[in-house]
Amino acid sequence: MVDFAGKVIKIEDIQAPGALASAFLFGKGNLFPVNVVAITGCEIMIIRKEEFLKLLRYDERILVNFLDMISDRSQFLSDKIRFLNFRTIRGKLAGYILNLAREGRPAVYLDRTQNDLAEYFGVARPSIGRAMAEMESLGLISAKGKSVTILDLRGLKKAVSE
Repeated sequence: MVDFAGKVIKIEDIQAPGALASAFLFGKGNLFPVNVVAITGCEIMIIRKEEFLKLLRYDERILVNFLDMISDRSQFLSDKIRFLNFRTIRGKLAGYILNLAREGRPAVYLDRTQNDLAEYFGVARPSIGRAMAEMESLGLISAKGKSVTILDLRGLKKAVSE
């Protein structure tokens, strides 16, 4: 997504056979507000709204799967808005690490490179490195490559709201 100043915020990577714009198929403001860039070769299947409605009426499984998909999308976007509202880069990074550690594990593996994280957070790449180093110096985490160990869970949670 690009703002008026030209700043780019990466919303997500969609893997095949993921759907594009499923939440924009219906509704009054159904213009897709983001740019889509393919990072590998792909094929796109377009289904007209009228034909899709026929599929929804014909097979209840398709209807339920579609409702699940747009509900998941809504929850994802809600989480993304909450994430983008974290005030500092350190807060965003802390929230990201805590999200990866949801199952209570103290050690997590970052699923993105620092470049990818910078794009995902909408910040410059060196800022990610500085935030990681700052969190390490504060004793919140220990990081080796993409492996991160949470040393101070309470402090990391506090960093999210700073």
